[in-house]
Amino acid sequence: MKKFLEFLGLLLLLVCAIFLAKELNAQAATPKTAPGADSATPPAAKLDLRALVAREFGDTYKIDPDLPAFFGDFDGDHQEDIAIVASGDNPLMGEGLHNYKTLDPYNASFGFGNPKVTMTFNANDATPRYILVIHNWQSPAKKFVLVNIPFKQLRVGHMMKKKRPIDALESIDSAGVQGAIFWDGKKYRWEIIGSELDQ
Repeated sequence: MKKFLEFLGLLLLLVCAIFLAKELNAQAATPKTAPGADSATPPAAKLDLRALVAREFGDTYKIDPDLPAFFGDFDGDHQEDIAIVASGDNPLMGEGLHNYKTLDPYNASFGFGNPKVTMTFNANDATPRYILVIHNWQSPAKKFVLVNIPFKQLRVGHMMKKKRPIDALESIDSAGVQGAIFWDGKKYRWEIIGSELDQ
């Protein structure tokens, strides 16, 4: 009888874990999107993205008109951050002048994280797209240009890291591979989180 009750307890625990995972996945699928969509962030409604990008990253970047700016607390400091998709010249050339850091979290997940090397991997791409990230965009703190991340869709999601919820960017590439782009406290990382084929 005791073993039966232990088995029943474990089964109940497993069912609760599955239910919780589905709830978290459903919450992560709810995107935070364009400026002005959330009345809790009125400055975003008046945000001039072109001026912000030119001021913080230089005027060589062209914002992708097909994707909105993405807002979230990516670094966990309770200040709103922004991610903007843009194309432009080699971002390594503007690091010193505009005080940002170029990172390649996608290739770093495979052990090749030096953007000075990995920028050449996609040298034949006509217009490479970058993700420009500003921590605390209303009073910019740290800035990053994320390179070589393959995506056709991008949205803000939520995930658990080190037993705490964080905002992250979810990328979906042309093969349906889903990845999470998140701040680990020191740099941005990319990790695979699934596939559209799994759903």
